[in-house]
Amino acid sequence: MPKSTWALFRRVDVLFPPAVGPSTPPPPPTESPTGACTSKEWAARLLPRLSIVVGPPSPVPGPAPELFWVEIMDRKGRCGSQRFAYVAGGVGVGFSISGESDWVEFDTSIKIRIEQFHGPAMHAGFSMSVAGPLGAGSWDAITMYGPRLNAGADPPVAIWPSLSWLGSPGGEVSLTQGMLN
Repeated sequence: MPKSTWALFRRVDVLFPPAVGPSTPPPPPTESPTGACTSKEWAARLLPRLSIVVGPPSPVPGPAPELFWVEIMDRKGRCGSQRFAYVAGGVGVGFSISGESDWVEFDTSIKIRIEQFHGPAMHAGFSMSVAGPLGAGSWDAITMYGPRLNAGADPPVAIWPSLSWLGSPGGEVSLTQGMLN
């Protein structure tokens, strides 16, 4: 190539700063940018409810509409509490009337705001009771998918085992899919 062709090109040095060891990410924020309270430690309780399976009494599972309320609060009491209506449908057998449950504790995998529990949920329930002093027992579990959709957290599960000396007559087994609103 003739020397005149090279005259169009000139040397350019590109300098990069030296690579430094891996940087440590900043700690996750304790509050959202809007200043809303966040937590990983929660407690929930079920408020009084009625579960009825639609259809004639039989050992064959039938449609099981459900409507009840879940109250959720952070365990330190800084964020207040919020009641969510659980509206769902699924399958089940029987009926039951339940009173207010005890508070149960559960954790989320990351800090979230209380309103991020809003969203899809699944309830599995079992109860058996006999009127009078013979007793009653129930087991409820709610898997909450709202924290995954709204914040990227693993879906938390809250479980309520319960035994009491007094109960209302009835028994129920159900599995429903719905929404916490």
